[in-house]
Amino acid sequence: MRDEANAIIVKLMQSTELDNCIKKVDPHLQDDLKAELALALLETDPEKIVLLFNRDSLRFYAVRIIINMTSATGPFYKRYRIAHDEFKDVSIKDEDLTERIEKEAKEDKALKSINCLEWYNGEMIQLYQQEGTYRNMEKRTRIPLTTCQNVVKGSLDLIANCINIMSEIEIDEHRAV
Repeated sequence: MRDEANAIIVKLMQSTELDNCIKKVDPHLQDDLKAELALALLETDPEKIVLLFNRDSLRFYAVRIIINMTSATGPFYKRYRIAHDEFKDVSIKDEDLTERIEKEAKEDKALKSINCLEWYNGEMIQLYQQEGTYRNMEKRTRIPLTTCQNVVKGSLDLIANCINIMSEIEIDEHRAV
């Protein structure tokens, strides 16, 4: 039975239908996918392979294996695709870089502003960042929800004002230079 199943698998692996299916995957990964498919079919019960072949549904079974392997949760994707995708050439545009630099500058200003707050307001902001919702803050601290909400919103307003002041100071410094 094993020899018959192996012969069927070899015939399937050499078929043009299977080659056409595998060609739809990234060219660098086609050989690996074909090898993984062969391994999966060889590990399958020989009786099942023969039964599927006799019902003329082995190729559909093979395609289902390919789809499962290449999905984001499949073993092939985890082993080969992620590593391959990590090294794709990513071009960075100057606009993206300047946007990123501006965003990081704003984040730095926001962090400095949090340090300028009174300790209570700073702690409430950090707690809000950890908990994510006012309801969770209320459960953890037993401070009423509206108080948590008012303190966080007031602190965020103070941070925004502080960032605006820092930006104005930077603009004035650039003008002076």
